[in-house]
Amino acid sequence: MLDMTERKVVESLHDIQRISLEKVIDGEPISNILNTLCLQVELTVSPSVCSIMLFDEQTGCLTVAAWNCAEKCCKTMRLHGYCF
Repeated sequence: MLDMTERKVVESLHDIQRISLEKVIDGEPISNILNTLCLQVELTVSPSVCSIMLFDEQTGCLTVAAWNCAEKCCKTMRLHGYCF
């Protein structure tokens, strides 16, 4: 049996799923959908930082599709060999 905290997290995750699917149905740009997804996950799983990276088969690099971290974070990741 789930306690209240777990139940609220599960409900929040279902809300995130519903919101994301509604945006897909409404034809919103994928960047808006992914940014909303990141923001909602960060609000649900606090403290956290969320980002979504997509693999580019042509370049062999990961590209940031959605994120809420500071530019300093991305500069640090570039120094460690991540592609953006």
